[in-house]
Amino acid sequence: GREDFAVSHIGAPAALVTNASASSGHSVSLVCHGTESSRDAIGTIVRVTAGGRTWERQLTAGDGYQASNQRSLVFGLGDAAMIDTLNVRWPAGIRQTFHNIPSGAEILLVEGRAALFLCADPVAP
Repeated sequence: GREDFAVSHIGAPAALVTNASASSGHSVSLVCHGTESSRDAIGTIVRVTAGGRTWERQLTAGDGYQASNQRSLVFGLGDAAMIDTLNVRWPAGIRQTFHNIPSGAEILLVEGRAALFLCADPVAP
């Protein structure tokens, strides 16, 4: 869950800022794909409950002037090796709930599908 970012500067070269901090636990990356909603699923809200804690994120297209974000939601889970509950609220109004999802993976969520798709194998933190 240690994210990096790139930034462009006016009149100067772009910079890649890498997060080299020590590992701080488990994480999961979620990629959303709309079918009834727009394909990029902008506006999708995901709520994750793991290890007695809850986090919520909304998928956005950008959050500043001429900004763009990677189309994934990353959740740092700390010591929790498993997501207990994952709730998805799609822009078209569809709601989905999934249970017992392993951390350390990139997961594809497809609107309306009953299954999750593992894009990368779970790894240790």
